[in-house]
Amino acid sequence: MVVELAYLVVYVWVYSTLRALGYSKPEAFEVYGTCLLVVRLTGTVTLTCSIVGFLTWQFRVTRATTMLGGNPRSPLWAILSWFIPGPSLFTPYQWFRDVWRDLGGDVHRPRQIRAWWCATLLTLALGIGNVWVIGRDDLSEFGIKALRITYTAMLLMSTVLCVRVVTHLQRRLTQKQQEVHGDA
Repeated sequence: MVVELAYLVVYVWVYSTLRALGYSKPEAFEVYGTCLLVVRLTGTVTLTCSIVGFLTWQFRVTRATTMLGGNPRSPLWAILSWFIPGPSLFTPYQWFRDVWRDLGGDVHRPRQIRAWWCATLLTLALGIGNVWVIGRDDLSEFGIKALRITYTAMLLMSTVLCVRVVTHLQRRLTQKQQEVHGDA
């Protein structure tokens, strides 16, 4: 998320600021390109670590809820469902919803999970839109920047909602495990 905000800052302000400071077009473009490269490399490393961490967490939660008598899905399917076109649009949401219910969560939580998933799908659509508009000559610079800002805002909202959902699920899983171990 921080990387995406850094990218937005570079994308929106660096080149124009360098030009305003008196850099020639080639100098400003070179610095701009270097900044984009550094931010993108940092973003790739950060995203890779985040994905691995998130999927590891999901695998462990799936295994734990299965041991507690819920969630009939296999931990491997919980991970693979993110990568199969078609099912990846609804299966991860169903996994979160089902795990919350298996853990005895309150009835209002699925709304939060739905909000997160809708924000995630909208972010995906905006991300595809960003890729689609790159290199198009018929769109204004303002329109492209507005789309980029909207995408970043949606990504921020989706990330915050995801963190809230994961935090609630993890808290509920810990409570459930303590209840089971306390009874034994």
